[in-house]
Amino acid sequence: MRVLLTGGSGFIAALVLDELLERGHSVVTTAVIHTASPFHFNIMDVQKELLNPAVIGTTGILKSIKKSAPSVKRVVITSSFASIMDLKQGARPVENPAAGYRASKTFAEKAGWEFVEKENPNFTLSTMCPPLVLSPIVHYLNSLDALNTSNQRIRDCMLGKWKDEVPATGIFIWVDVRDLALSHVLAAEKAEAANKRFFITSGHFATRRLQNNVDTVLKGWKQIGFEKSITDTVKSLQAVGE
Repeated sequence: MRVLLTGGSGFIAALVLDELLERGHSVVTTAVIHTASPFHFNIMDVQKELLNPAVIGTTGILKSIKKSAPSVKRVVITSSFASIMDLKQGARPVENPAAGYRASKTFAEKAGWEFVEKENPNFTLSTMCPPLVLSPIVHYLNSLDALNTSNQRIRDCMLGKWKDEVPATGIFIWVDVRDLALSHVLAAEKAEAANKRFFITSGHFATRRLQNNVDTVLKGWKQIGFEKSITDTVKSLQAVGE
């Protein structure tokens, strides 16, 4: 499968690229994986810096594929858990960067589905809707100041910025970017993923738990994880009476 990957220098896309190459796909086209979309809160104008780039970026690439790349059969777009959540309580000010980000992902994904419905292109669409994305980085950074938004909480914890107060968890579910990257590639590979949206998650998350894990690593402890503990326990119980 020959694949066009957008946003290839970004946090999620860098891992998607690794998965594509590891599975023998040529990157640069029978499928398109579109990951490029702004995700940061250091903005002055929500409309210009978040909403427009997300929506126009999505519709623009879909129009280009239909017009100039008839060989493309699959399109996978990185959306967000933000596009499927509904915050029924509280204000939703347009000038709020976090609310603006959620809106940008919602409107961009909606625009993608509307395009497929109205234009009836030769390709199918699949969208990935992850929550908080955490994982080691593989793309180049010149400093930790350039770290992607979701991993900044780990950086801040490592640098001691939580010593006075552990911040609120906020979104309490997460996914490892390596699992998310594989999900993108599988959606492009598998016919049954066509025209579906996927909520990809690894489970629950809390900042206090993150802090404990970071402290463990920094202090050189090597704790046994929950999964290994349960696996080893089950095996030991199975061996009873043998």
